[in-house]
Amino acid sequence: MITENDRAALQAAIDRGETVTIVHMDESATGIPSWGEDRSRVKIKTGEGAVWVPLDEIKHVTRIIQLNAKKDLTSS
Repeated sequence: MITENDRAALQAAIDRGETVTIVHMDESATGIPSWGEDRSRVKIKTGEGAVWVPLDEIKHVTRIIQLNAKKDLTSS
């Protein structure tokens, strides 16, 4: 069953368009999450296609946050 912290992380990723890795059952899926009409499951858009994961099967959610690390180091 998904925890409140994982549900909050999932919602934050959906709101910000971030990538997540979701561990469910004995598998994982990495991609961009979104809600469908049925809020008892989440859609993960992966490189191989879409995967629907029931919330009660989610064991862990990891948000993958992209950092813009490009910085001009020559200026002071």
